[in-house]
Amino acid sequence: MRALVIGASRVVVGDRELVGAGGEAEVFSLPDGRVAKVFTTPTALHAQKIAALIALAPRLPPEIVTPDEPVVDERGAVVGYAMERVTAPLAPLAELLRRPSFAAHGLPERAAVLLRLLGAVRAVHALGVVVGDLSDQNVLADPASGAVRIIDADSFQVGRLPCPVQTEAYVDPARATSGPLTPADDEYALHVLATRLLLGVHPWGGAHPSLPTFAARARARVFVTDAGVTYPSKVAQPPRSIGAPLLAALGAYFRGEARGPLPGTAFAALSLTAVRCLACGASGVPDQGACPACAASTPLPRSAARDGDARELEGPIEWLDAVGDTIAVAVRGRGGARVHVAVRGVWRALPRDPSPAPACVLLDEVRLAVAEGARIEVWDLATARVAQVTSTELGWGGPVVARLAGGLVRSSGGQLVAGDVVLGRPVERVIGGALSGQARASSSAPSAGRVVVATRLGRQVLLERIGLRGRAPLPLPPLAGGEALVELEILDDGATTLCARLVRDAGVSFVRYDLFGPRGALASSSRVIEGAHPTRVGVAGRALRGAVVLHPTPAGLVREQLVHGRVGDVSLIDGTEGVVDEGALLVARGADLVVALDRVARVQRPRAAASPPPQPPNAPVTPHQRRSNSP
Repeated sequence: MRALVIGASRVVVGDRELVGAGGEAEVFSLPDGRVAKVFTTPTALHAQKIAALIALAPRLPPEIVTPDEPVVDERGAVVGYAMERVTAPLAPLAELLRRPSFAAHGLPERAAVLLRLLGAVRAVHALGVVVGDLSDQNVLADPASGAVRIIDADSFQVGRLPCPVQTEAYVDPARATSGPLTPADDEYALHVLATRLLLGVHPWGGAHPSLPTFAARARARVFVTDAGVTYPSKVAQPPRSIGAPLLAALGAYFRGEARGPLPGTAFAALSLTAVRCLACGASGVPDQGACPACAASTPLPRSAARDGDARELEGPIEWLDAVGDTIAVAVRGRGGARVHVAVRGVWRALPRDPSPAPACVLLDEVRLAVAEGARIEVWDLATARVAQVTSTELGWGGPVVARLAGGLVRSSGGQLVAGDVVLGRPVERVIGGALSGQARASSSAPSAGRVVVATRLGRQVLLERIGLRGRAPLPLPPLAGGEALVELEILDDGATTLCARLVRDAGVSFVRYDLFGPRGALASSSRVIEGAHPTRVGVAGRALRGAVVLHPTPAGLVREQLVHGRVGDVSLIDGTEGVVDEGALLVARGADLVVALDRVARVQRPRAAASPPPQPPNAPVTPHQRRSNSP
């Protein structure tokens, strides 16, 4: 039994009032319904931290369980603090991560918990405070309501008062072992919690033949979904179930490719798109209309293209982009171009006036950036309203350049600027310079941690991958003497990068293809001469899928294997004759293709390929006769 003094009251507590205990403190229930946290070894730091938190409490978000008043012993020494008692249904995230609780709660509920936690931590950071010991034990949540509470506020880093302890599994192994914490330390813990809550596995989890421990995989930056790692499918849900954009963002963070803030908009999109499969009961984002959990155990059949959803608009389509289940187009009409979007199959025009030449980019499934002159509008596609308006100094290629890790990259005064909105405020940083009038950028996969920038220097091209952590040049072979650069196109799917250059030499036109792998090495170089296969010579309208380039022709969609293929070794894809033509625009979206031709936007989805007709023995096969079973 021990006596505690709280305000003007003396309270005696013992084993009967004990509701929790750890290595540093015990928690006792109080007669007024609150609890008292009493430190095993009270120090002067504890007293200072409690006083600082009581003074800061009115400004902290409601998700933080803060001290109400200090608890002292009968000699007047501070030994702890009284606080609100948090009761069921709120429980530590550690319990939610255990089966069967993990399987019982779907992705929308877990995404809602992450959104609320993210907002609370960002609000704490806005006050100059670092949570420090952010873990599955110190965060309580109720998935049914999305409610979140963060406990053990006495471990926060407040000003010069340090965080005394951290949970090892949520500490970045690359962090220095000494010195004050920063918001980046909380961002690392948030990314770990996000991975565990969404996939059910630690980012350094799984099994690897040469990296047997978490620490070894953390040092090597080998994410749980990387090649060579055996993914723990029995205790986690398939990676594809959280959607490609969010999976790419998590992987890029832990590989060190893009150490940006956790993309809250991706969780909002996840909560809107995730559903339960009627066949297996798993919760996830449908992967090309199919359940990822079912697909993980069922081999996908080889397929050809079939006509999918189509939409005819009031004018010719001049620009096309697609992210997940969202499609955006710019349609030319009287008075200028109008922007139309399809969110989960529902089409509508944005309520904005037509403009002569809008520059557009989809940031993710729920946000679209539209620029005209010095004005940039970020539209919330769920409500069809403008969510943010900023201004920029006009630079190369128009003010809107590309998406990067769910944010917007633009040019301003000869610089590349990456920006996003955090706690309702625009946050921007310079990520590199740009040669005005000579550079252009290409977005990679949604939420990927890089853009690809091509700078034209006379007849040569400087090619770079640029991310939030730096820039890396790609070894693009120079043009030979006599070759003149006519047209340039850059494609990037988040893993590979393709540079297509239309070149003319001595009156002959051809396309140079240079493909770069995930680490930036040159994987393939080839040259396609005019007339070598059924396609016009040019580089516009193409799409990239790994080591395959797709381009529209009057004969249909042409598929060309860039690695280990022969020059001119191409094939036509069944079901695409009359669907595409020379002027078509393409966007590869998983197994689907989004195609825009003249006034029609459509989705080409795979279908089972029919058996080919019998061929006479030893019949020659020409490039026009070869056909592929998948786009």
